[in-house]
Amino acid sequence: MKRNSPHWSVGALLVAAGLSGGIALARAIQSKYDPERAMLQRWINQALDRVLQHERQHDPRPLTSQDRFVIFSDHHKGARNDADDFTAAEATYLAALDHYLEQNFTLIIMGDAEDLWEERPQAVLSSYRHVFESEARFYPERYLRIHGNHDDLWQSPYQREKYLGEFFPGIEFHNGILFTVGISQQAADRNRATRLTQHLERKQGIRSGGDEAINPHSEPYKERRSPLNCYECPVSGEVLRSATAPQSRDLLPEAGAPGGELLLVHGHQGTLDSDAMASLSQFLVRNIYRLFQIVTGLGRSTPASDACLRALHDTMLYHWVAGKERLLLIAGHTHRPVWSSRTHLEKLMGELHSLLETPPAERPPDFGAKVQQLREDIKIRARKYPPCNDSVKTRPCYFNTGCCRYADGDITGIELADGEMRLIKWSFTQGKALRAVLESAPLSEIFYLL
Repeated sequence: MKRNSPHWSVGALLVAAGLSGGIALARAIQSKYDPERAMLQRWINQALDRVLQHERQHDPRPLTSQDRFVIFSDHHKGARNDADDFTAAEATYLAALDHYLEQNFTLIIMGDAEDLWEERPQAVLSSYRHVFESEARFYPERYLRIHGNHDDLWQSPYQREKYLGEFFPGIEFHNGILFTVGISQQAADRNRATRLTQHLERKQGIRSGGDEAINPHSEPYKERRSPLNCYECPVSGEVLRSATAPQSRDLLPEAGAPGGELLLVHGHQGTLDSDAMASLSQFLVRNIYRLFQIVTGLGRSTPASDACLRALHDTMLYHWVAGKERLLLIAGHTHRPVWSSRTHLEKLMGELHSLLETPPAERPPDFGAKVQQLREDIKIRARKYPPCNDSVKTRPCYFNTGCCRYADGDITGIELADGEMRLIKWSFTQGKALRAVLESAPLSEIFYLL
């Protein structure tokens, strides 16, 4: 049944426009300053610290090389109108679900799966009933949900059971999920106690035995732990692979290594419009932006929209996790795939630079074809993920799934399987679904380079 559009007075529209403009201005002012010192960065740091602390205190999940997870986020399922961004990717997503069900993966939906800022829950459920039924095949043993900002309604147990109970009875939603990699729960508890002791000792400037405090982020210490910094040199093929890095597919680089932690969050935590003022933002999106999309046919969000703001947010998420020891962060929210703190566009540009720097005598027979292909790929990626506000990032600690709502029908996500992490893309052409691995590396190598 078609809903009637609300009637607005000129005054109400002016007030709403002023409020939304004020939020945009506040974020623009914040972006002019060093993100480390900006108030928004502090808010994000504090919010993510709370999520990390909560997950550490509530049974982190050990991740082994036998586990298989696939992570998708930001579907933004709507009501099949002109404001719905998921319709183009629907067939691709359903084909991907069939694959991961057959391959015994656990499905993790990492926020904003349903766009409840633009639509009422029942409209989304009735429009995509078969998608919910497809996901329900994984439930309960192989299905996990993290809430985002556009589906934060599901934080309410009553609302979850009312609308999702038919497909996922008794489902729980999480603020984040924490994996411990390569260490037992007992070892994780010991490591947390050790980290607390070391933190207190560093604050006092001493260590047990009277030695000076060691800063794990100091240059000499970083050089001993990571002989090769792959972020300062072009790479090709599988990234984070080097002669100095361990080649084992085990999760630990060597016996007795400390392992690490892997935190999954949607990534909106601490932001002004998506967290602190989420209720106001929802009101503006549902009653103004949605109607603008439907009436004009414009404004259908793509990964290119707000490219500078999204790149800035990726940078802020990176700044938070880069200050942590042996922690990897996987987020969504920005709709830009990021691998080991670099966008896929940055990786392709590095490959092209490396290829062009090859001496003529050492160039492969297909040198010209490779250069041409890379240049074409760079053009495509630059249109999809325009570079803006990106900064040099030296630690391979931040990853982003991208999204499941690209206008060309593609979806991107991250796999954790067989001791590896993989950034993957699914496309659907000529009635056939195609899976491509954009990046991959053993988790042992990624943690080795932290």
